[in-house]
Amino acid sequence: MLDAALHPLVIVSIVVLMVNDHFLKEQYPSLLTGKLSDVAGLIFFPVVVFSLFELAQRWQRKPLPSFRVAVVICLTCGVGFALVKTVPAINAAYCQVLAGLRWPFRAGSALWSGEPVPGLERVIVLRDATDLWTVAAVVVAMLILRGVTGRPRDAAPAGIELS
Repeated sequence: MLDAALHPLVIVSIVVLMVNDHFLKEQYPSLLTGKLSDVAGLIFFPVVVFSLFELAQRWQRKPLPSFRVAVVICLTCGVGFALVKTVPAINAAYCQVLAGLRWPFRAGSALWSGEPVPGLERVIVLRDATDLWTVAAVVVAMLILRGVTGRPRDAAPAGIELS
């Protein structure tokens, strides 16, 4: 269970994204640091979504997701990324969603330190059509998920046939 989420390339992608976004982009801004997070995110995010879907299926005692589900998730992530990077209205909506997702952590931190609870921060995700070449990184996610969905399931819930 969750083999894909614990795949070494997924772990490396998460670490690369964190180091790049919180250190390298600020200290060494360049074309490389600009694209590195995109590649890392497009590798790990579809795998995380698939893993959450897998957990939901197990919790409901349903058959585990197939490679077709993995492909749909990867393609959806790739298309979504492309739309965020190129369509102004979708980019603006994505930035608002991201601000909303970050707010509870910022509010909790403020409360913990005795500061006033902040409002939503302004999140900026640059629209950049040159980022579209990084969408190819979803192929890495697909290969990781192919390895997980392509082998027999030895921990299937009782009474459920997995094929």
